[in-house]
Amino acid sequence: MQTHRLRICVAVLLCCCVHQTTVTTAIVAAPPAGANELSSVERALGWELLFDGQSLRGWHGLGLDDASRGLWVVDRGAIKHVAGGRGPAGTDGKPIAEVDLVSDSVFQDFELTWEWKISVAGNSGLKYNVSERLSESVAPHHSAVGWEYQMNDDERNDDNKVASHRSGALYDVIAPNDKKRIFP
Repeated sequence: MQTHRLRICVAVLLCCCVHQTTVTTAIVAAPPAGANELSSVERALGWELLFDGQSLRGWHGLGLDDASRGLWVVDRGAIKHVAGGRGPAGTDGKPIAEVDLVSDSVFQDFELTWEWKISVAGNSGLKYNVSERLSESVAPHHSAVGWEYQMNDDERNDDNKVASHRSGALYDVIAPNDKKRIFP
């Protein structure tokens, strides 16, 4: 999957004279950043990368100290859930089979952009505004409680029958509108 985005750099030049002020705006296309890289414009605007494209540094499994080895890997620059993987032993001594991946950093008043792809018949989501303490207090203890942007193979996954379970939905709350754009 390849996505092309035009990054726009807006430079405003202010020239002041005693009796006259001139404002000139130039729009310049910034060179595209590579995968998992910020462009110079994004860096100047204060954007941060959450994922370096090579490791799970900066991430941990919810309720765990690390990134749930055996459940999550980096594959060709993307974070991938290991189907059928087994994580560390739970309180019952059995391997934990499902653990949500959580950023080590906490953010407030943020903008988030990301690219995603899904396996055939896949079903996933990106949860945000998650409280780890609240999430760990209710079962299942390694599943994040928060708002979820749904990412689903709408054509093949059985969870597509409910409109608020389709890609682009605020899961179980608001269905995506008819103008959603998914690029299979």
